[in-house]
Amino acid sequence: MTAIAETTATTQGARDHARAQADTRVEGMPTVPATAWPDPPAGVPADALTWAETVPGGRYTSKVLARGTRIRLTDTVGTACANILLWRADAPW
Repeated sequence: MTAIAETTATTQGARDHARAQADTRVEGMPTVPATAWPDPPAGVPADALTWAETVPGGRYTSKVLARGTRIRLTDTVGTACANILLWRADAPW
Protein backbone atom coordinates (compact mmCIF):
# COMPACT_ATOMS: atom_id res chain seq x y z
CA MET A 1 0.00 0.00 0.00
CA THR A 2 1.29 3.49 -0.82
CA ALA A 3 1.73 6.22 1.76
CA ILE A 4 -1.24 8.18 0.37
CA ALA A 5 -3.48 5.10 0.38
CA GLU A 6 -2.53 4.46 4.00
CA THR A 7 -3.38 8.03 5.02
CA THR A 8 -6.67 8.06 3.09
CA ALA A 9 -7.88 4.61 4.09
CA THR A 10 -10.21 6.12 6.68
CA THR A 11 -12.72 8.92 6.40
CA GLN A 12 -10.75 11.01 8.89
CA GLY A 13 -7.49 10.41 7.00
CA ALA A 14 -9.08 11.23 3.64
CA ARG A 15 -10.57 14.46 5.03
CA ASP A 16 -7.23 15.49 6.57
CA HIS A 17 -5.44 14.76 3.29
CA ALA A 18 -8.00 16.77 1.27
CA ARG A 19 -7.79 19.74 3.62
CA ALA A 20 -4.00 19.69 3.43
CA GLN A 21 -4.33 20.24 -0.36
CA ALA A 22 -6.39 23.44 0.06
CA ASP A 23 -3.82 25.89 -1.36
CA THR A 24 -2.22 23.50 -3.84
CA ARG A 25 -2.20 24.64 -7.49
CA VAL A 26 -1.41 22.43 -10.43
CA GLU A 27 -0.84 23.24 -14.10
CA GLY A 28 -4.43 22.68 -15.14
CA MET A 29 -7.37 23.18 -12.84
CA PRO A 30 -10.38 25.42 -12.27
CA THR A 31 -10.25 28.11 -9.63
CA VAL A 32 -13.24 27.84 -7.30
CA PRO A 33 -14.70 30.30 -6.67
CA ALA A 34 -13.77 32.16 -9.86
CA THR A 35 -13.49 35.39 -7.87
CA ALA A 36 -10.29 33.93 -6.35
CA TRP A 37 -8.58 33.88 -9.78
CA PRO A 38 -5.13 35.43 -9.17
CA ASP A 39 -4.91 37.33 -12.50
CA PRO A 40 -8.31 38.52 -13.74
CA PRO A 41 -8.23 40.08 -17.23
CA ALA A 42 -7.45 43.79 -17.38
CA GLY A 43 -10.56 45.84 -16.86
CA VAL A 44 -12.60 42.91 -15.52
CA PRO A 45 -13.38 42.95 -11.80
CA ALA A 46 -12.82 39.58 -10.13
CA ASP A 47 -16.42 39.49 -8.89
CA ALA A 48 -17.61 39.54 -12.53
CA LEU A 49 -15.96 36.16 -13.29
CA THR A 50 -18.25 33.13 -13.44
CA TRP A 51 -15.60 30.52 -14.29
CA ALA A 52 -11.80 30.60 -14.35
CA GLU A 53 -9.70 27.65 -15.47
CA THR A 54 -6.21 26.92 -16.76
CA VAL A 55 -6.14 24.29 -19.50
CA PRO A 56 -2.65 22.95 -20.27
CA GLY A 57 -1.58 22.14 -23.82
CA GLY A 58 -2.95 18.88 -25.17
CA ARG A 59 -5.85 18.82 -22.71
CA TYR A 60 -9.47 19.85 -22.95
CA THR A 61 -12.29 21.18 -20.85
CA SER A 62 -16.03 21.54 -21.20
CA LYS A 63 -18.48 23.92 -19.60
CA VAL A 64 -22.14 24.78 -20.02
CA LEU A 65 -22.54 28.56 -20.09
CA ALA A 66 -25.60 30.75 -19.90
CA ARG A 67 -26.72 32.65 -23.00
CA GLY A 68 -24.83 35.94 -23.24
CA THR A 69 -21.80 34.75 -21.27
CA ARG A 70 -18.56 36.13 -22.70
CA ILE A 71 -15.55 33.86 -23.09
CA ARG A 72 -11.99 35.17 -22.91
CA LEU A 73 -9.07 32.91 -23.82
CA THR A 74 -5.60 33.97 -22.75
CA ASP A 75 -2.36 32.37 -23.92
CA THR A 76 -0.23 32.32 -20.77
CA VAL A 77 2.99 31.05 -22.38
CA GLY A 78 2.85 32.24 -26.00
CA THR A 79 2.37 28.95 -27.83
CA ALA A 80 -1.41 28.51 -27.88
CA CYS A 81 -3.57 27.04 -30.58
CA ALA A 82 -7.19 26.80 -29.42
CA ASN A 83 -9.96 24.78 -31.03
CA ILE A 84 -13.47 25.53 -29.84
CA LEU A 85 -16.64 23.55 -30.40
CA LEU A 86 -19.86 25.30 -29.37
CA TRP A 87 -23.41 23.94 -29.35
CA ARG A 88 -26.67 24.56 -27.60
CA ALA A 89 -26.80 22.57 -24.37
CA ASP A 90 -30.57 22.11 -24.71
CA ALA A 91 -30.30 20.95 -28.35
CA PRO A 92 -26.91 19.25 -28.89
CA TRP A 93 -28.06 17.56 -32.10
